[in-house]
Amino acid sequence: MWSRLGGIIAKEFIQLRRDGLALTLALFVPVAMLFIFGWAINTDVKHVPTAVFDQSGSVEARKLLEAFENSQYFDIRSRARNPRDLTRMIDDGIAKVGIVIPPDYAQRLARRDAEVQVVVDASDPQVATSAMNAATSPRSTCGCAPGTTPTSSPRSSSCRGSWGRC
Repeated sequence: MWSRLGGIIAKEFIQLRRDGLALTLALFVPVAMLFIFGWAINTDVKHVPTAVFDQSGSVEARKLLEAFENSQYFDIRSRARNPRDLTRMIDDGIAKVGIVIPPDYAQRLARRDAEVQVVVDASDPQVATSAMNAATSPRSTCGCAPGTTPTSSPRSSSCRGSWGRC
């Protein structure tokens, strides 16, 4: 069997040496496809539909939501009146991300221990990963004054999917 296979391989190399076009296509086409797909495929997910449950209503909370929206990763499309509404919006597919701002957000932000819950629908892993990375990015949504950095992250996060919770 190996002698037949070796004979076929030798025959193909002889044929490639005779036919320059076949050799060019065999080498050039895969490299060209690699460059084209590397340039054309963009896995950066932006403008994720987002629902907000803002219990604070403070100026600081509005600034935080503005920072989320200005990051271009999140589009705030709806507001929830209670946690159940937020869960329903995510379960129904109205939103892929939910942001929960606690009632004492402004006071806790002044003490530098504020947290915001970000709930992500994990049914689409690419969107969920991008949203979690964007939400936990310290510069994009820290809710701090320009030029300052948070001493602790002002967010907590969780994701929800059809295969369980993490």
